[in-house]
Amino acid sequence: MKTLSLSAPSRHGEIINSTPTRSHRTKRASSFALLSAFTVFLASGCGREAAPPVPIAVEEAPGKLAEAVSQEQNPEVKKLLDEAADVMRRKDYGQGLLLLQALSGRSDLTPEHRDLVSRLLLAANKALTDQASSGDQRAQEILQFRRATK
Repeated sequence: MKTLSLSAPSRHGEIINSTPTRSHRTKRASSFALLSAFTVFLASGCGREAAPPVPIAVEEAPGKLAEAVSQEQNPEVKKLLDEAADVMRRKDYGQGLLLLQALSGRSDLTPEHRDLVSRLLLAANKALTDQASSGDQRAQEILQFRRATK
């Protein structure tokens, strides 16, 4: 392999031989490999943002929550899930939203139940917003309280 030798004057007027030595080539190759690996690392993370949870129809909430209750082992979580199922069955979306919000803050939820709670929060919030827009004073107060305490 032929190497190209370039000579150029330095700032001080002396001529510098810029023929790359083996260590220069190795450093450049290492730098290039490191830069390439870093670029691949960054690119692999791009586009993999978690998609927002898909809401569940509010009518399905009581059944989904009852199913979660039957699978849950923790008595505290089981009680909250059961209460949430009950209020959602009664279409008390304000109370349901507050219970689901309390559940979402728990660290002992299974990943499946955390996903369910996130999706149900969206459904309950939409239902409560719909109630508030149709003039339901209690729904409006709950939404104002929620905004103030976020």
